[in-house]
Amino acid sequence: MQSFATKAKKTMRKVAALGAGAAMMGSTLTGALAVSINLDDYPASFKDATVVVGTAAGGADDVAAADIAADLPATASVTTISGDSYMVEKGGDKFNLNENSGAGIREVDASVTDRELDLLADQTFNDDEGTNTDEHDYTQSIDFGNSTLVWKFDRDTSGDREGDPAGDYLYLTSNTYAWNYTLKITGSKVKVKDAADLENTVLNILGRDWTIVDASMSNSSYGTVDQLTLLAGDVTATLVQGSTKGGVTIIDVDESETKCIIEYGGSTYQIDKGTTKTMADGTIIGITDVTAVHETGAGQDMCEVNIGAHKVTLEDGKEVQVNNEDIDGTEVFISGNVTKDVPGLKYIIVSYTPEDNTWVAKGESLEDPVFGAFKIVFNDIIETDKEEIKIDITSDKIYLTAQNREGDLLDNEVICFLNATNRFEWGKDRKHLMAVFNNENITNRSVGEGVSPKNLKGTRFLYSFDDVSHIVEITDIDTSENQTSFKIIDTGEVFSDLGYTDGATTTFADIHGDLVLGFNINLDAGAAATYSNINFTTIQDSGPYWFTLNKGNITFTNKTATNPGTPDSYRINENGNCSMQFGEEDDGVEDEVQLDWFNISFTYDSTDDEIQWESAGSSAIQSNVANSVFSLEQKDDDSQYNYMARTEYGTYVEVYTKDDGDLTIHYPSEAATADVRIAASEAVAGGQIGTVTPVLESEVSDVAAQDVILVGGPCANGLTAQLMGASTSWPACNSGFTMGEAILKLMDNGNNVALIVAGYNAEDTQRGAVALGGSLPAKQSATVTGSSLELSEITVS
Repeated sequence: MQSFATKAKKTMRKVAALGAGAAMMGSTLTGALAVSINLDDYPASFKDATVVVGTAAGGADDVAAADIAADLPATASVTTISGDSYMVEKGGDKFNLNENSGAGIREVDASVTDRELDLLADQTFNDDEGTNTDEHDYTQSIDFGNSTLVWKFDRDTSGDREGDPAGDYLYLTSNTYAWNYTLKITGSKVKVKDAADLENTVLNILGRDWTIVDASMSNSSYGTVDQLTLLAGDVTATLVQGSTKGGVTIIDVDESETKCIIEYGGSTYQIDKGTTKTMADGTIIGITDVTAVHETGAGQDMCEVNIGAHKVTLEDGKEVQVNNEDIDGTEVFISGNVTKDVPGLKYIIVSYTPEDNTWVAKGESLEDPVFGAFKIVFNDIIETDKEEIKIDITSDKIYLTAQNREGDLLDNEVICFLNATNRFEWGKDRKHLMAVFNNENITNRSVGEGVSPKNLKGTRFLYSFDDVSHIVEITDIDTSENQTSFKIIDTGEVFSDLGYTDGATTTFADIHGDLVLGFNINLDAGAAATYSNINFTTIQDSGPYWFTLNKGNITFTNKTATNPGTPDSYRINENGNCSMQFGEEDDGVEDEVQLDWFNISFTYDSTDDEIQWESAGSSAIQSNVANSVFSLEQKDDDSQYNYMARTEYGTYVEVYTKDDGDLTIHYPSEAATADVRIAASEAVAGGQIGTVTPVLESEVSDVAAQDVILVGGPCANGLTAQLMGASTSWPACNSGFTMGEAILKLMDNGNNVALIVAGYNAEDTQRGAVALGGSLPAKQSATVTGSSLELSEITVS
């Protein structure tokens, strides 16, 4: 049955209407993160957020919190697994994309033992049968093959995902061995004269007791073990005649102690010792041992029964059989030494080699097909503090959105445009040309406005010192006072009336001690006048780079000077293309991780008279590093083409082309790594995979340490009061709230973001939670009003 909140949300999504703008109380986003998050981004921008319920609410806001949490699973990352598990990482070596050029998981950790998994604990084999009785210690391990289990970014062209775009997968190549399960006797090998030496003894394999019900050797003098048949059950019990367990009743045993007669589900079955039989309801029942006692007063017949049984047959050099079915891709090695066919028992090795390419997506796992005891889980991708760099195009302009290393934002600023002759030029437009290289000249005639030096006002330059970048605009030139003024485009900071020396270079120390420009002003307005110019002598110390927040860099390409002083003198290059270059940088990256750089190219299409990507496909972005995994993949959806790529470092690129196009670079502050777990089969992700569990405010030690969704107003949630600067005492805590209304509000939260969902009372808070899941405009705040949850109006500000 659906909860009222869920049903109300579905209704709300259909009827929510937009009203006139209304002011919201309190301050909203002003920091660097404000640029990429608004209400319209919900829930995608909050995939890692913590949902926090106020302690003072006393559970009244739990429904609202649960409603919000229900929105998040589709995008939430799974980062924990409860139970016996081990994340593949060793000695600081983490699991990277295309690990060591495709060598795979073995390059990080070649063997998993009891140091990582309790499942692989050392055990003791009690050899108490036959002619040789002794105890033998043994170890267990899972050993990985080379060039298998690789994290790769590619398209899964098999099965149901054939039409999907590229994505992240844990990949196993067909016919390449993936892993061995190895059981090794640590001391002297077990001497085996005949089957009786092994039968009815027990091996604890991967946390489960398996009884050897059958064994065979190639000779009778302490021979080579050729085959072992193992039997285990979900429930194992020794039952006397007439007793019942798990629906199994023992009826009788035969004289020769080879068969057990049972009753199950109203039917009678004979099951041979060491075999299994499938019941009508699918339950598998096995018999491990049979004891016949027919003398009066000597006791009762007994059977050791395995309910939910699993029978595994291990035959040297052949595929494993599980419940009499061959397991494709498996192979068995049994020997008294590492050399094959040596008498005795020292090694049992079961290898797995997939016959088909295997693709394991995030949130999926690959289970051991033999013992069913462990699984390999592609749990998540760890991407630290990703920044987003966006490049958008219109018919005649290219826009850049990026933060510099101090977090200042260049917000959707035009950096390249088509001029009147359809040539690309750096800058916003003809009056706002941009110098990108040291010693570059821009003249009054090159801007197409005659000889007046005042026409150089508006000229821009790429400033980049000490790895901090800005775009600077010359906002005024006073030729009578020899003064000029500047504005930093990305910060808004203004430097007014700074003096310059005409005809020489000037250091503008107010901005930076190494910034040098040369103003050459010619005041003669006659026809023979020499053009005025500004020489951007020193505008950067490392080259024409915009250094991004996470130490990436965007390189601006060179210009071609063809005829200084003419309107078309400083186009981008001779072939009419515009391109930038994005480069990765990380001094602490692991040696085997290839840092990448790639070109981002545009061209003028004379047919459509507009800017387009250089081509519709992957050549629109070209990688320039050998052995790179950088490749773009396409998904065709109603003529909308999406291209995606990921570098070894983990930079993720999305390109959208349809009419106008845009590109987004997701760049982590550290190399992205794969959270791949080797786990016991019963280990589970924290809760259901992808779910978000609300927490109490008392469980949050530092609210600014993460993105949060705060449920409840200042009266109910102390963290809400803290961020809003409000009282927690009644009635002051409800100041600004109105009966029948709720607010949705984005606020700065240190370096993170807080979303407040709060109402006059619990029902109003719930109304806000329902509205949040609906279709909201791209705003930072909203008021939700209405007399019922089904009929509400959303007013944005």
